Amino acid sequence: MRELPPRRPGPYHQRRRVLQRHFDRLIAQAEALQPTDPATAQDIWARADQLAADQAAWVPLANTASAELLSRRAGHFTLDADSGPQIDQLWVR
Repeated sequence: MRELPPRRPGPYHQRRRVLQRHFDRLIAQAEALQPTDPATAQDIWARADQLAADQAAWVPLANTASAELLSRRAGHFTLDADSGPQIDQLWVR
């Protein structure tokens, strides 16, 4: 089996690494200031939260797929443009 050379990180990974370091610095600052200056720490927590939200992955929350169950006796089942069954085209034995 041939061994592949390690991949060099592309610009996306380099940018992500820079953002991760910035995020880590914000968290460290907020944790250090929390006991002595909670108001400033709160502002830093808010910036860190916004940075995390901006970089979060998108996950679909809806699935528009549908399933139609038919009898073996049914035939010529078709859907219209709105994904509704065309009843007038359906036949049953």
